[in-house]
Amino acid sequence: MKKNHLLRTITAGILALSMMPMSGCNRHKPEITTDPVDIAVIVKDLNSSYWEPVQKACDDLKAEYGDAVNIIFTGPDEESAEKQIPVIEKAINDRVDAIVLAACDPDAENETLAKATAAGIPIITIDSDVTYEGKASYVGTMNETAGKTAARYAAGLIDN
Repeated sequence: MKKNHLLRTITAGILALSMMPMSGCNRHKPEITTDPVDIAVIVKDLNSSYWEPVQKACDDLKAEYGDAVNIIFTGPDEESAEKQIPVIEKAINDRVDAIVLAACDPDAENETLAKATAAGIPIITIDSDVTYEGKASYVGTMNETAGKTAARYAAGLIDN
């Protein structure tokens, strides 16, 4: 039970820190368990600077929680579902406690994600979602909705 609480707290922290700057936030630290929580954070392309804020969030959480968490920041060398699938499979084979995934393709990885779910590994998608119904959560921007909101705001600024 304590490990699940730590897992949820750390995963939420990765997501929150990667999505927004933290200023004066007073987070509650869960009790530390003897077994570290292993979280695979799998991005689309390790060579892209786009993922630097996510990696920094992972580093910050590792610094905060120390040996209680093992964050594996990984992904393919280029954006490709075919190259990302083996990375997901490795996380499953390594029996991580959770996978945080920025999917390269909304459909191509679903079969592999089902294997993770069958192994009891929750999937949290970030930045880009998947069509896989078994994911635990998606954190990101719905681009079409964001575009409509921005357009309405801009129209209001110029008197429609």
